[in-house]
Amino acid sequence: MNYPYANGYIKAIENKLLDRTKLAKLCKTDKEEFYDALLDMGYGVSGSTVEELIESELSVLRKTIDEITPEKKYTDLFFLSFDCINIKAYYKMKFFSKVDPDFYAENGNLEKEGLQRAIFASDYSALPKVYQKFLSRLDEELQGIENPRTLSARIDYAIFKFIRDSLLLAYKPALKAYYQISADLKNILGLFRSRNLGWEFSEFREMFIDYGEIPLRVFEEIFPKEGSELLKTFKNYYDEKLYPGLKLYFENGELDALERFFDNFLLEAMKAYRHDAFGIGPMFYYYLVKEAEAKNIKFIYASKDPDLSDLIEY
Repeated sequence: MNYPYANGYIKAIENKLLDRTKLAKLCKTDKEEFYDALLDMGYGVSGSTVEELIESELSVLRKTIDEITPEKKYTDLFFLSFDCINIKAYYKMKFFSKVDPDFYAENGNLEKEGLQRAIFASDYSALPKVYQKFLSRLDEELQGIENPRTLSARIDYAIFKFIRDSLLLAYKPALKAYYQISADLKNILGLFRSRNLGWEFSEFREMFIDYGEIPLRVFEEIFPKEGSELLKTFKNYYDEKLYPGLKLYFENGELDALERFFDNFLLEAMKAYRHDAFGIGPMFYYYLVKEAEAKNIKFIYASKDPDLSDLIEY
């Protein structure tokens, strides 16, 4: 399998995405009819709930990418977010006695039994070798942590480091750009959450992901400053494209709205890679759009009066 074939296949199935017309229809659909409406639109293959239907659609996405990818070791990186959810959950169970052995987020790279054995029994033998080393080192780094927030932050950092190391010698500009921007946006959100909670800079620093364009020293300088000064500093990055969302946040204080703005910003930034017929960009962009599609469905279903303007655009 090669990239021109894989990307041609992706191009052929893009028309199955839920477009703005279908999403607008879902916004007006009663919750009792929501599940059937999704099925009628060709979304999902199995499950008895809307959540299970979404999960089944993402499982099909995973299977499709696995079948057509020319470089599985790189497309596997798409799905590390699911592994991250599982790793965090199992370590919280291990360290803080919150046991739910049935929990497992599907579509990651690590099988449930093997991952549980690695975390709860330090037996890594059932995992692929690259993850044996990763989980073994992570286990050492997490020992002695007593704060769930610190635990999550350390795992996030470890996942980003794993991705960075995996891409170090690879020419994968789409992936490198995505994870760099993601780190910056995650750090900015972390900054605002820290300030809202009255944390010290040292507490924010624990959550900082050292992979973005914006260095830690900038966050340290602006941490105690007011909104206008923060806006001025962030104008220096990403051609001032973060400014509208940040300005709106300082006007209304709605962090959820800022997260949606960042989702749109990130997807828009990745559009530049969707037409690279000889690279991973089109596959990765399609994956991101399917993730955005799932987020939109969840948002609509959870909202009393959903508005099309609040959805991620693709």
